[in-house]
Amino acid sequence: MEARMEWTDRIDQSGNDTDEAVHDIESDAPVEIFNRVYDYGRPSDCFLNTRVNNFFWHVKYGSQNLPEWLVNKAVQDKLNQRFDHEVFGLKPSHGVFGQHPMINDELPNRIASGTIRIKPVIEKITEHGVQFTDGTRVDDVDTIIVSTGYSFDLPVMEKGTLVPVVENEVELYQLIFPMNVERDTLGVIGFFQPYGSIMAIAEMQARVVLDVIDGRSKLPSMEERRQNVKDKREKMAKRYAKTRRHTIQVDYIPYMDEMAALIGCTPPAWSSYLPHDPKMAVSTLFAPFAAYFYRLRGPHAWPGAREAILTIEDRIIQATHWQGKGSILNYSGFKEFLTLFVVLLVAFIAVIFKFVL
Repeated sequence: MEARMEWTDRIDQSGNDTDEAVHDIESDAPVEIFNRVYDYGRPSDCFLNTRVNNFFWHVKYGSQNLPEWLVNKAVQDKLNQRFDHEVFGLKPSHGVFGQHPMINDELPNRIASGTIRIKPVIEKITEHGVQFTDGTRVDDVDTIIVSTGYSFDLPVMEKGTLVPVVENEVELYQLIFPMNVERDTLGVIGFFQPYGSIMAIAEMQARVVLDVIDGRSKLPSMEERRQNVKDKREKMAKRYAKTRRHTIQVDYIPYMDEMAALIGCTPPAWSSYLPHDPKMAVSTLFAPFAAYFYRLRGPHAWPGAREAILTIEDRIIQATHWQGKGSILNYSGFKEFLTLFVVLLVAFIAVIFKFVL
């Protein structure tokens, strides 16, 4: 066996996936680590991207229903139950939602077993190794992997002048429609970095573009679009750590809702189902908010959307157990929400009795 010493210069998603396969030492600014396999062995998106979680703690372009410190504390405590980020040298100075998430199940195991070591930022490269900002050094390094991230532009359209990109910032209304095109006949699909599914969002973008081109939907005035771009850029800058990476961020449910509103396919509220369809009321709150919800009504509604929503847990389970049956009541925070509701209700009753007596 040949021992190799390899080093990656930063912790980001691509660099982190490379770390698992090839190297021994990693160096970069700390970052919160989300795991792919979440509670009960389910995909993390199935828990994180639900209506109830979106209401209680998900950030929406800098605003949220709960105080930011409380949201960060709750999510950080949850992540630290798996492994303490400070002990592992990975605790960042910003909040959980101040950086694009790192999704990885293997990194803490590799750190704990010593096959990956966390080091500070590199200070200089020596003749045969690297020296770090804390004065430590590693000699006889075989490979340095420079995980620099990506710069993007659109040179294929009029040599980049139609949709100009400056320092990874681009002026697109809803990250779709160019601001300097006279007619709404051009849309850019997939020019975003999401907290959540890429494919579902890209499909919704395509629906918006085709609906606008077909004339069924009309976009706001150019002045309103420019204000929208300006507001989102300011809120994004306030929320995220300042890097060239955080310029096209979107949150799955808020962004899907904004696009759905443009073409009239906003999903019904959970409360509207209570009198006649309680199963859908529960699923709307606690089920993974898949693209099916945006096919319940509006253009290109799908008659099978309701059944697809109610059976989504079966398909999640059947990925690993083909005869399995899932229940939304067992997952997606339903039990936690019910427990919180009971605690708050008891506290409320106790306060009322205290004042009455």
